[in-house]
Amino acid sequence: MNTLNKFTALALASCLSLTFISCEGDDKNDNTTALLGLVYAQQEAAKKCETNFTTGNNTNQLICTPSAGKGRHFRLEGIKANRSENANAAFYVGFGQDSALVGANTTPVATAGSNKLLFTFYSGSFTGSAPYGLVFANFSSQTYYATTTGTTGGTSLYNDYVVSESPETASTRVTVCFDVTSSTPPRVTFWATGKNGADCSNTGSLSLANALWSKNDWTTNAPIADGSIVIKTASNASGIYVTKVAVSSESAVK
Repeated sequence: MNTLNKFTALALASCLSLTFISCEGDDKNDNTTALLGLVYAQQEAAKKCETNFTTGNNTNQLICTPSAGKGRHFRLEGIKANRSENANAAFYVGFGQDSALVGANTTPVATAGSNKLLFTFYSGSFTGSAPYGLVFANFSSQTYYATTTGTTGGTSLYNDYVVSESPETASTRVTVCFDVTSSTPPRVTFWATGKNGADCSNTGSLSLANALWSKNDWTTNAPIADGSIVIKTASNASGIYVTKVAVSSESAVK
């Protein structure tokens, strides 16, 4: 083999070797990317869980906790209070509740000194309040009424979940969501899909600026007590609809 042929052969072998090394490197990069993607997907899945609500069951139903940690953002889908079926219906979401409440027909509480939080979605009307439907929250001994005045006499900041129809139709059910942080005291922030540009199915659309209300000045300067998170209808369960509760271990607003 002459010198030129030898050089050509060596050059070709070198190019092939570099090509194989390059291909092997690309395969390793692809595998690493795929593995990182899988790990990320698993981490994200661990932050979420869902609880289907059993309509018509007026006992406390336990809301799930993501494996990554306590729930900090909650989305309630398919909610409605139908006044044609029940003029004074209500349902509750309670935080830091005693585990004995699960499965029991006992209303969750947020009594003084308990450091428990309680949401109430009510379809009736308080004395002096013109609109039907009022959301209010209790933390220990303090009550926050989600109205223009912060009292029962103000206009409700959100009551789209209250309708009056016969027969009941699923198309009128709505979705709301809220943050409940671990801060001291907790910050509670409430949104509703379709209000102020909020979309509860997309946490990226949620901010303090487009929340219907947010409160972190509770008189009880403490975090929410450890305990169960439950959802329950009032003793007369008719007229209340909730499809499911989706939970995330990350709040929408950091």
